[in-house]
Amino acid sequence: MRADDFDHFCEVFGDRVRRLRVRRGLTQEDMMARGFSLRHYQRIESGRSVTLRTIWKLSRALNVRPRDLLPSFKRLSHEVLDPSRRSAMFAEAKQHRKSPIAESRKGKALRRTSR
Repeated sequence: MRADDFDHFCEVFGDRVRRLRVRRGLTQEDMMARGFSLRHYQRIESGRSVTLRTIWKLSRALNVRPRDLLPSFKRLSHEVLDPSRRSAMFAEAKQHRKSPIAESRKGKALRRTSR
């Protein structure tokens, strides 16, 4: 995974948090009453990297499961990515699913049949 993919993931995370807050009728100032400093919360929504503790606090403050805050790879690719980047990321993910053991067995089988 490239650094810009991680930055993009953080941006999508911040956007999801903002949408959940707005959907619940809360302001950024309301989040201060729920344990966040205003500046910290603004950084979260702007796409800064967060800790697991922050994800936990956000889930409690917004009354959602922690996993509901995190964009899945599938959601990430459909929510924000342009089509050219989406296909490149899926190709990269597919490439990582190939097992080196399966690939070496495949190579051995090909060598045996070519003799």
